[in-house]
Amino acid sequence: MKKAQRVAYQEDEYLERLVSSGKRVKVYLSNGVGLDGKVLGVGASSILLSTKEDYLKRRGVSQMVYKHAITSISETHELQEDYGYGNE
Repeated sequence: MKKAQRVAYQEDEYLERLVSSGKRVKVYLSNGVGLDGKVLGVGASSILLSTKEDYLKRRGVSQMVYKHAITSISETHELQEDYGYGNE
């Protein structure tokens, strides 16, 4: 397997894991914009990102983002309420 094929496979595997886990992510684009949301689906050249929840209608707003416009993706981790202080 060539290096380019191996990198593409790892990319697809990571994105599919984000789809199945439903974790919130931060997607940074080459123009400096950062999008928060969940990865709903992955295609050959794009990803589908749920970016905003409409709390009144209980549905989200989706955006298709081309992979070539993405510079990085980071998973969002929620902070725990208990930091371990005062639990003695």
